[in-house]
Amino acid sequence: MPHPAYSAPERFAVSAAGMRALHADRPPWTLIKELIQNAWDEAPHATECRVSLTPAAAGGVLVVVADDGPGFADIKDAWTLMGDTAKRSDPRKRGRFNLGEKEIISAARAAAVETVGYTIDFPPLGGRFVSGNDRAAGVRVTCEMEWNPDHIPDILAQLRRLRPRECRLYVNGDAVPQDAPLRTVAATLDTVLQDAPGQPLRPTRRKTEIQILERRDPAAGWLYEMGIPIQPAQCPYDLDVMQKVPMPPNRDTVSAGYLQALYAETLNAVHQLLENEEFGADWVKNAIGSRRVTPPTVAAVVKGRYGDKAALTSNSADANMHAAEAGYELVNPRSLSPAEREKFREFAKMPSARELFPQPQPSLTAISVVIPKDQHQEFIEWAESMAALANLNATVVVIEEPESGRLADCTANTANPTVRFNRATLPKAFFDPPFGREEHLDILFHELGHALANTPMAHGPGWGYGVAKVAARITFALTSQPSAQADAA
Repeated sequence: MPHPAYSAPERFAVSAAGMRALHADRPPWTLIKELIQNAWDEAPHATECRVSLTPAAAGGVLVVVADDGPGFADIKDAWTLMGDTAKRSDPRKRGRFNLGEKEIISAARAAAVETVGYTIDFPPLGGRFVSGNDRAAGVRVTCEMEWNPDHIPDILAQLRRLRPRECRLYVNGDAVPQDAPLRTVAATLDTVLQDAPGQPLRPTRRKTEIQILERRDPAAGWLYEMGIPIQPAQCPYDLDVMQKVPMPPNRDTVSAGYLQALYAETLNAVHQLLENEEFGADWVKNAIGSRRVTPPTVAAVVKGRYGDKAALTSNSADANMHAAEAGYELVNPRSLSPAEREKFREFAKMPSARELFPQPQPSLTAISVVIPKDQHQEFIEWAESMAALANLNATVVVIEEPESGRLADCTANTANPTVRFNRATLPKAFFDPPFGREEHLDILFHELGHALANTPMAHGPGWGYGVAKVAARITFALTSQPSAQADAA
């Protein structure tokens, strides 16, 4: 037989047991903060909110949250989820889902809500009982929670991280400080608003303030929505946004893009306060990727990380070497994110080593003329004998190549290199005796280092090792073999 037809006034019903399961394992302070938020949303009519946590007589923890505000505008809000609320159309109010007190009541063993004219009891066996009272102002919520009383000190510590504004906050009798911000930043940020009752919440953007404060938690900064903690933040400050922050119903996280916008606005405001080692922090790197970051901020980040002289390494080993010798801090582009590379170049004008020290390019029309050996025979024989001491069978050639601009070069042949000295760029006296002067050894060791490292153009670690090896071999030969010393003289 078919079941009988029936109707109900509401489309949905809520399972209190299912809701309890969803909220029972949430950190206790996150449930209590919803009650505090309700009180703060009544400011300036509510001037104080008092929170008390004590061991319950039946075991667990007794939570009492009381305020001196006007009380519930609609008594049904004490048990109705997702009901309409005027807070949705006010960006300076935190509420939007009309869930707050219901979440902690669903997780409570028993609870009671006292407001102006009504008391709603939620007994251990379930259901609710509404009775009248003669209360003239405020709301008092009492919940018996099945929490471990040993955790009360930790819960109190978490609640003391809240940042009261117009409405004072007392936690177990102690006033929570109302700290002044280090900086206040005006910024246009994402938010959500309802245009009229029954309309959906719509995303929008609105100008507001970000308060940058000394952090309360020594371990991490936190992001706040008008004094209510949302989630940890990487930066060394607490950041309090003075309007609705886009969040899911549990109100414990924001999007990556929203967080990046906050980091960028914060970095713009505090970069003068940061120590040099802080400019490499992850939150700073994240902020650099935002379009909100300003050129002076990027320039400060570059200076803080790398000092007054910084350059990007290039594919020119010679240019990198010259930049390092000139005192530049060389930064590998691969160590930077794409956004950092772009901003460092565009906003901080960070050059590459090649831009600082452009290397002469061989001319397509350059003419190289080999000078007859007999014109510089003594120099050539001396240079070849020195190469032999380094175990290199070198051929030394003197050339005229005015357009190249090079002093000398060397082929990449480890055993039998050819070293060319450019008479067009070297002074005439360079080829006159006595040989073995510093200017001779400087260029010869430089070029033979290329041969030994098999790197004809590059000046990387391999070439440096080659130069050191050439110098060591020649020095050893000259100091340990008298005949070699006589020949070199």
